[in-house]
Amino acid sequence: MQCHLEGLSREELDAYLVQQLKAAGVSQPLFDDTARQALYQATKGILRKVNKLALTAVRLAASRKDSTVGVAILLDATTEALL
Repeated sequence: MQCHLEGLSREELDAYLVQQLKAAGVSQPLFDDTARQALYQATKGILRKVNKLALTAVRLAASRKDSTVGVAILLDATTEALL
């Protein structure tokens, strides 16, 4: 069996992040605009990659005691997540 799923659009990715963060109890924006754009570019909206990279970026931000994920953290997370 073969299945091909398309990635989310940029707008869908933004909504997905808001929904996932809200479900985790986070009410404030965690990713800034440039980080969300970089997340989209790195993952092409593919959920498996989005989840892996976003989680790595959040963990990296926490380890650096940053309250938001910026593009620098996201780029470091991309290297760490091997995407």
